[in-house]
Amino acid sequence: MSYKSLGRRKGLKTKLLCLLTVLTVMVASMPMTALGLTQAEADQKRAEYDRKIADFREQYNQELQNEKNAQNQISLIEEGIQAFEEQQALINDQIAQLDTTIQEYDRQLQELDRKVQATQQEIDGLNARVTQLEADLSAKETQVDDTYEVFMQRMRALYMSGEVSSLTMFFNSGDFADYLYQAEVKQRLAEQDKQLVDTLRTQIEEMNATKADIETSKQTLSAKMDELQAARGEQQDKKNQVQVEKNKQVEAKQALDNNVAELANLRSEQQAKIDYAQRQQKLAQEGISDAERDKSSIQVTEQDKNENPVVPPVDEDPSAMNFIWPVPGYDQAKNISSPYGNRILFGKLEFHTGIDIAGYGDYGHIAGKTIVAAEDGVVTIAKNNGQWNYGWGNYVSIDHGINSADGKRYETFYGHTQTVLVSVGQYVTKGTPIAKVGTSGNSTGYHLHFEVRANNQYQNPMNYVHTR
Repeated sequence: MSYKSLGRRKGLKTKLLCLLTVLTVMVASMPMTALGLTQAEADQKRAEYDRKIADFREQYNQELQNEKNAQNQISLIEEGIQAFEEQQALINDQIAQLDTTIQEYDRQLQELDRKVQATQQEIDGLNARVTQLEADLSAKETQVDDTYEVFMQRMRALYMSGEVSSLTMFFNSGDFADYLYQAEVKQRLAEQDKQLVDTLRTQIEEMNATKADIETSKQTLSAKMDELQAARGEQQDKKNQVQVEKNKQVEAKQALDNNVAELANLRSEQQAKIDYAQRQQKLAQEGISDAERDKSSIQVTEQDKNENPVVPPVDEDPSAMNFIWPVPGYDQAKNISSPYGNRILFGKLEFHTGIDIAGYGDYGHIAGKTIVAAEDGVVTIAKNNGQWNYGWGNYVSIDHGINSADGKRYETFYGHTQTVLVSVGQYVTKGTPIAKVGTSGNSTGYHLHFEVRANNQYQNPMNYVHTR
């Protein structure tokens, strides 16, 4: 075989592979939004979804009742906390009053201590004076004793000497004048000793009187000290009694604090039950929404002999809303790979509830493109966990509220997404990115399944958004 013939064969093979690839991609871009079902199968599936809805509603009601029960418990707990807190306030006032009384007793005790200290200083001073007086008296008494002994010796000598002594003193004197002088000297010495003794005795008597006065003062001060000590003891007893009462109040307050803390913990537990019940209610609501959507997506595509053809719902007034194109840049007529209404898919008749927006000709390039909210609203469904709903995969539903122009509630739906960018309860404005184009769920190609509903009835999206 020549290189030329081989080249022609390789070129033909390449063209065939390209053609097969294009055909594969074109088929892949046509979403499979529903499986072929007979009327009996459809009724059976609807019954299954009805059971699911009933189960979810029962779960919702049960969790709602759990929430109410927990809320009632919280109300009772809060009443208990309020009652305990009122008691705490009263006890705090009593403790404050007792503290004031204790402070007053402390002030009085300090004043008594000051008086006791001053009285003790006076007593110590008197004791010092008594000690000094006793020392002085002892010295004076010794001096008196000594002087009196000298005096008595002289008197005894004069008595013993008598006239002889006087005569002897006369003859022994040089002259009479000397004799007189000696006699006078003796007499004066005797008188001097006597005066000294008298003076000392007088001083002793005075010192004894002073000592007696001091002892009297000491007794007075001792009595005063006893009174002060008794008063201080009485004040201390009163303070101790008040302190005991305060300790009781403090213990009562601590018991109340423990009760309040325990009730606060119970309240937290009940609040946790409420939070859990609300989460379960939310999940039940999502389950109801999913089941209702799944139920509404069931279409009879296998016709019996006597079965009527599928008839689309009547469209609402398209002027009521002003939706924008949900995939910016892919708003040409050629991007509509499957329109709204009856269609034949894989040889079976089905009703397509929305429009499919694909890449046309270059199908892969729409993969991952941004999907935006067609109008302001609240996200009611945001499935993005890989647990794909029957047919829709990861998807978003937005509630746009009741339109004042026609009184209808409008919703938009975005199916088969790759990634959801919003969460349930989030408010989004028109043009906000909400997801990325994907091929999740029952789909074989990248595209967006876009629906418009008015009062939960399917509408033709092309009456609300338009291609260029």
